[in-house]
Amino acid sequence: MIGIEYREYRHEDSEGYNRIHDQEWRHIPEAFWHEWSHRKDTTMSVALIEGKVVGGIPFHIRRIRIGEGATIEAAFEYSVVVDKDHRGKGIGTGMMDAAKRFLVDRCDAMMVYRGGETTKGYNFYAKNGHVDVTYIRKRTLANPKARQSRADVGSIEELFKDEDEVLGIFHSAYDPYGGYPERCKGYWKEATNSLIYQEIPHEPFKFLHLRDTKGRLRGYAIVGRQEGSKEYTILELATNRGDLSIARELVLAACDLAASKGCAVSTFCQDTSHYASIYGQIGFSCTKRCEESEMIMVYPLMPERLVRKAWRGSPALKETKVVAWTPTRKVVLNDPESPRKTVTLEMKDDIFTRLLLRRIDIVNAVRREYMTMVGGSSKDLRAIASSLPYTGWEYHHIDFI
Repeated sequence: MIGIEYREYRHEDSEGYNRIHDQEWRHIPEAFWHEWSHRKDTTMSVALIEGKVVGGIPFHIRRIRIGEGATIEAAFEYSVVVDKDHRGKGIGTGMMDAAKRFLVDRCDAMMVYRGGETTKGYNFYAKNGHVDVTYIRKRTLANPKARQSRADVGSIEELFKDEDEVLGIFHSAYDPYGGYPERCKGYWKEATNSLIYQEIPHEPFKFLHLRDTKGRLRGYAIVGRQEGSKEYTILELATNRGDLSIARELVLAACDLAASKGCAVSTFCQDTSHYASIYGQIGFSCTKRCEESEMIMVYPLMPERLVRKAWRGSPALKETKVVAWTPTRKVVLNDPESPRKTVTLEMKDDIFTRLLLRRIDIVNAVRREYMTMVGGSSKDLRAIASSLPYTGWEYHHIDFI
């Protein structure tokens, strides 16, 4: 049997990877790939047979906000491919195992934007330990009518020029939430020039914005359309302190734009999104998960490091050791020098992953037996819950890769 080598990508693998990449995805220009693959925040797990690249799982390493005061380093998987002549041999799993080994010292978790819960692709990630932590629903208005919104339509270059204001609006809307890459100056230029837009080319992005009478930005939306598509997508929406009336005007402006081109308009967000109600009021229809789904899946690489980043602590636990137990692992959440007692939270691995990312309401999880507790009181439980507070996540389609 021919041996398969699994390791981290080297620059001499470029030609081999692009050969198999083009079996599944649109060709990436050589100059773009050279620049992208030489970035410090990109890497790949590759499989080789007799020195020939037969598979690749690329990663984009991002700083992800999981809640107020907590960010993690996550390696996002994308454009996974195995040579068509070597599929069905476990090569994907071999590359995933290799990635878990070489990423563990630089990343806290592996993440992927995934869809199709009944597909082989989804099952591949589930089989390799990835867990759903949030669900994203597509919302569509098939025949938008012009509503004459008060918002202005500009080019994405206007956003780059006004980036300080845009950052302020974004933070005022989303600082209480998690689930997205941290925003900083330069983020939007990088996002709109990422590899995904080489594989799925878009027309120039639009920057919809609304200002008050003093010229101050009060909200914005980024809208895009794939080349040749009859659908515009709202890729990001943010308003000052989450103002819903301004959000409505911006969504109506996206409807105006789509109507002028005879196109539909869509967006992607969680049902719990702050702005979800606006889409329903305007008439967007929701796609069922059985028809089309999208979620973020996570594999914790270093749970102990995730705990240190997610745990806020509570004075009520200064003498209490807190342990999380699953059938496959045991992790200390709180470890005082001289504990007077130990409280253990017991759960399955999928709940444990959510716990590490502040994606589980601990008090209600215990009440409903998604989690059990031994050695602690209701007061201890509330203190633990305040140390790992449930955080709503907000998805922005511009982040997709």
